[in-house]
Amino acid sequence: MPAIPPKGIADELRVRDASVSGFRVSLVTGLGLAAIGSTVSSRTLGEVIVAGLLSGNGSFVVQGAGLVGGLALLVSWPLSAAAGCGAVARRR
Repeated sequence: MPAIPPKGIADELRVRDASVSGFRVSLVTGLGLAAIGSTVSSRTLGEVIVAGLLSGNGSFVVQGAGLVGGLALLVSWPLSAAAGCGAVARRR
């Protein structure tokens, strides 16, 4: 079945918003996967988390999770504003 092209400006905005939202989700997921990558001996953002888990040091885990979570929010908020979703959404 062929794709239906957008008919007007509102439809074009919905397509753009959906594209930006998908890009935002893929970036945040990539950050999470990069943190998990330290379990296979690669130097990534999650190295502090894994070191804390192996040594039983909870403060390392909290620091690493805070860094990864903060970076994910730093990436997500501007993109959610561009997509028009979330708390920073424009009025429709």
